[in-house]
Amino acid sequence: MPGWVYPDNLINPDDEILASVEHYLPTRGWVGNGVYPAWELRMLAGFYDLGKVFGMTPRYNPGKPVTPLSRMQIKFQMEGIADGERDLKKLGKSAPAIARPPKYW
Repeated sequence: MPGWVYPDNLINPDDEILASVEHYLPTRGWVGNGVYPAWELRMLAGFYDLGKVFGMTPRYNPGKPVTPLSRMQIKFQMEGIADGERDLKKLGKSAPAIARPPKYW
């Protein structure tokens, strides 16, 4: 964000690590806040990952290409969803049965 200063130890030069964090945080937030049901987000993540394999996943950061798919990214996507499910349950909230997929562009 413009004007924000991040501590040096917060930014990692390894794109795979940053991509894994970027996969974890939205999935946890989306499921944990009841924006998407966990089943749907697992399916959407699968399509997103397949898009990476076939070079079809849209770039959402114009300054960087989409990172190649990795086990670490998949692991953190799924952990984000699972943690989000626990968060949602703790909050006593629910998610819709189905939701419109996110737009990346």
